[in-house]
Amino acid sequence: APQSPVAAADHPQAPFHNSHCSLPCQAKMLQLLFLLSASTQAQTVVDVVSETPGLELLTEAVVAADLVDTLSGEGPFTVFAPTNASFETLLYQLGAESLDNVSISDLTDILTYHVSPKEAYDTDLMDMDMVPTVFGKDLTIEVDGDMLSIYDETELAAMVTIANLNATNGVVHVIDKVLLSDPTVYQVMSTTPGLEIVSEAVGAAGLIPTLSEEGPFTVFAPTNESFAAVLEDLDVGGIEEIPEETVRSILLYHVVPGVAANSSSLTDGQELETALEGKTLEIDLDDEVQIEDDTDDQATVVSPDLEGSNGIVHVIDKVLIPDLEE
Repeated sequence: APQSPVAAADHPQAPFHNSHCSLPCQAKMLQLLFLLSASTQAQTVVDVVSETPGLELLTEAVVAADLVDTLSGEGPFTVFAPTNASFETLLYQLGAESLDNVSISDLTDILTYHVSPKEAYDTDLMDMDMVPTVFGKDLTIEVDGDMLSIYDETELAAMVTIANLNATNGVVHVIDKVLLSDPTVYQVMSTTPGLEIVSEAVGAAGLIPTLSEEGPFTVFAPTNESFAAVLEDLDVGGIEEIPEETVRSILLYHVVPGVAANSSSLTDGQELETALEGKTLEIDLDDEVQIEDDTDDQATVVSPDLEGSNGIVHVIDKVLIPDLEE
């Protein structure tokens, strides 16, 4: 007759009964099941990251930076884990084809900025204003309802998209942006709302590697509205309809190499030599900080002194136009 549930409960070995397996065999099976269960549960933050779909590039970066052993240690750690799409954006911002093109030193700095030496679940983060990192710079936390935003050294927040992936030595939160501790002037531009068109133009003109160099640079970055006005004047639908060499020349006219000039250091009548050979800009401080180009219209600095690791960015309300026929 079929065994009743009660009978099965009275005989714990019944589920493992096998006419072809002796008692020692069954003991080994139990031991194996225990070990498998333990190994499944004993996941470090590295294991959690490597087994979470969409975090393959982060896993590759952790291995390349030789941080596997560190993050497999006792901890506790809180890891903010950027998605593959976030890393692809970072590579574009760096002008790099793959993680192989990023130095181990830079990769280590980037990754340690995503690790806090304390365990913080989402409920903990909601009660915090700042989170310390292994890199040494704090991250800023903002809460809007049940949404968590993580701010780095740029103006663009990372959103927590998956929270509280448990590990034996901490917790992992998936985020939608790579956090930047020392953004380049290009990364400052590309993460500042309202500068999407100039950022796109810099990429199209192949100038990202230039603006990722040591510098220093002073960059005057025109707003989307100012670029839209130029496109309308030229009767074109987008940057891609303008010859690349013309776009490149215009952009180089917005870059002053060799100096990171904050607004307080600019003087009235000062001439700045731009990266466009033979071309200068003149500073006018009669009212506001204004920039004179080769036209009759001045540009006004509307948001000054956005600092990057290799220079400084000033947002302006007009595209600076050089006379390319001289």
